[in-house]
Amino acid sequence: MLGKTINSINWSLNGYDLYILLFFAIIILLCFFVLYKRIFALLFSIYISYLIILFFPFNLWLNNYSLDLISKIKIYGFVGLIIILFFMFSKYHIFINQGSWFIKKIIKSIFYGILNAGLFLSLLILLLPLNWIAKFSGTSLNLLSSDLARFVWVTAPIILLLFLNKKRKGPGRPSFD
Repeated sequence: MLGKTINSINWSLNGYDLYILLFFAIIILLCFFVLYKRIFALLFSIYISYLIILFFPFNLWLNNYSLDLISKIKIYGFVGLIIILFFMFSKYHIFINQGSWFIKKIIKSIFYGILNAGLFLSLLILLLPLNWIAKFSGTSLNLLSSDLARFVWVTAPIILLLFLNKKRKGPGRPSFD
């Protein structure tokens, strides 16, 4: 099944599908080396940024601009808000995860990295203009932007947080190691 899906991607047509895979790999590595203790802050930043961009009244202030320019503003605003909110949440130690041993850290980083990258790309595709979306293969679009795929990418990180989050025992404030 996986081999059939990978073989259906047209690697010679364009590099956009390769960019998607490269983005997944970079996010997984970032989650492992840099963001591991701040996964919750990153995930929360993605959700909040998307909601802000989704409900921002662009048509009131930018109605004289082209759709292409508005799409670029939405994309840059989405990425910029993620970065700003991530640093804001990280600065105040909101959502800091507890440390754990190495193998568990690798497995969690891979899962969180895949889900964060999938969530980010699934929501980013909603902001792209149609002429940019046409450059991706049908398989990539089905895996990231179909109704079922979008539902999975939006809900899976929350479900994973519920199952992989360690329960704390005892009273008191958790340490921020």
